[in-house]
Amino acid sequence: MLSTDEIRILRLMPPAAGDSQSPIVCELSVVSRSDNPQYEALSYAWDDRPPLTIQVSSNEVKVTPRLYNALCQLRLCDRVRNLWVDQLCINQWNLEEKAQQVKLMRSTYTRCSQCLVWLGVPPAEITDADAKNAFEIIRYLATASSADDMNTLPLPPSVADDRPTFNRAMEALRAASHGQNRWWDRAWTLQEAALPDQVLLLFGSAIVPWNIITAAAKTWTTKGLPRPLRQMLSDEMDPWIGGFIVHSIWINIAKRRWDNALETVQRWRYRLAIDPRDKVSDFWAFFKREVCLELKSVGMISPPRSCTAA
Repeated sequence: MLSTDEIRILRLMPPAAGDSQSPIVCELSVVSRSDNPQYEALSYAWDDRPPLTIQVSSNEVKVTPRLYNALCQLRLCDRVRNLWVDQLCINQWNLEEKAQQVKLMRSTYTRCSQCLVWLGVPPAEITDADAKNAFEIIRYLATASSADDMNTLPLPPSVADDRPTFNRAMEALRAASHGQNRWWDRAWTLQEAALPDQVLLLFGSAIVPWNIITAAAKTWTTKGLPRPLRQMLSDEMDPWIGGFIVHSIWINIAKRRWDNALETVQRWRYRLAIDPRDKVSDFWAFFKREVCLELKSVGMISPPRSCTAA
């Protein structure tokens, strides 16, 4: 069992002979948190489909398909990638260790070099090119935030003059957004995205940094949509952009701790957890230390150690 100063790191090996279809091979190592190990933390939604097999420290291990796909996508061709993945870095069969490590989740995600938000593989009807074009639209909105005249800013060439391509990109954005993608509905993923300084959003092979999403949200909230984009959007598509951006803004509110305890609970009460009590651990991360101690003093459930030590 791990001590409170220890963490397991998953070393994701490059594909054998550069073959992306080769089996996934990983190694687990135990390191000290006080040594400030370098790792990226994965955020994803678990699923209940039949598990798939990977190799971890020379043992065959079953993982959820969504995690399997994430590891396939995250493998680097030329070097090992150090990850923290809850499903593999916590002994899920040791309830004492699991409870201990859950209390340290705030520290785990705060200290990571960046969080990799895995939205999954796009649905069958959406290609990786569609997903990349969807994120190009978000990048376009981000660029508009600093443009002198955003209405003269041309759309990305990949979607500018091709209505079917644009429509597919918007369908991909919808599939990556709240209401269609499970990641936005899970309780645990809130703190996983809100605590780290650096966050990358991945949808298949499409990638967009969180700071780009934040800049796009600034355009949407302060300027509206650039004319070239408005002219391409149908009435049906307009909420798809809004849905993606609004829930991103909410996560930024959590990042900045702008909500008080009651507002935090009200804003995020819709998020789901297999065990509803998990929401307590998730929301504690956003309560100010004084609130944690006050709730503890009146006999409410004890907050995680990472909250009282903050």
